[in-house]
Amino acid sequence: ASRLLRLPQAPDQDLMQKMTSWFSRSQSKSRQTPESTNTLVMVAFKDLPVAWTKKSRFRSISIRLKADQPLQVVSGLSTKWTDIEKFLLIKENWIRKHLERFQEIKEKFPSKKLLAHEEFPFLGDKLELKYLVTPLKAPFFSRTDKELRLHLPVALYQGLKEQELEKFFPQLHHFYLREAKEFLSERLIVWSEQMNLKPQKVSFRNQKTRWGSCSARGHLSFNWKLIACPLFVIDAILVHELAHLKHMNHSSAFWGLVEQTYPEYKKADIWLAENQYSLNFLNPLRG
Repeated sequence: ASRLLRLPQAPDQDLMQKMTSWFSRSQSKSRQTPESTNTLVMVAFKDLPVAWTKKSRFRSISIRLKADQPLQVVSGLSTKWTDIEKFLLIKENWIRKHLERFQEIKEKFPSKKLLAHEEFPFLGDKLELKYLVTPLKAPFFSRTDKELRLHLPVALYQGLKEQELEKFFPQLHHFYLREAKEFLSERLIVWSEQMNLKPQKVSFRNQKTRWGSCSARGHLSFNWKLIACPLFVIDAILVHELAHLKHMNHSSAFWGLVEQTYPEYKKADIWLAENQYSLNFLNPLRG
């Protein structure tokens, strides 16, 4: 039992605080029933905090890594901590490699804050955040060619503290979504007419792993975070999904149509691989 409760030898206090917060959220969100035998325990593997979930009907051991969160391990109810440790020792190099990658991304793409003069990407350019007072009762965002503007009611504008600004991220997301729907829809019409391919339906989502998709029914879906990308990236994604209306695969015929229509599509792939994490401030908000 003492091994289950041990802490890292030199715990990072900030990380431990985040662990406690994460653990509280996980507990509050879990749906317990009289028949439920799942348990969540906070433990440690060397210097790494671990959230160990034991589930009934689970027979193997799995690992999940997320930035700024404990290492998440899931096992069966009868699995012993010594078995988990052995498994983590085997996977340790893989784990640390990915954690180092998370840290590199965090340093290269710092978290955005809604501070005056902070720069936010929009259509490949950078908009500088400015505050304005509005007679309206609710805060909202707008833009000019060079500025991202946060309009604040007088009551909010006066005496606003830095730590209170984060609560306006939902309004920021709404602004980007609104702009994406308008701009991407207009751009899609241009390419649709040029390729003579018409989608049956178009939707915009904040997808976790996709920039776009095409269903067998001819429904196209696009990630609205694209509005923050350069135009050549947007065009490449639009052409890619429109091409799927003709070829529901990634055959040579499909890629031939994409390259014929938009020869610079590979340039977009490179940009997304190098810069996709700069758009993390638009990821779904965690409650």
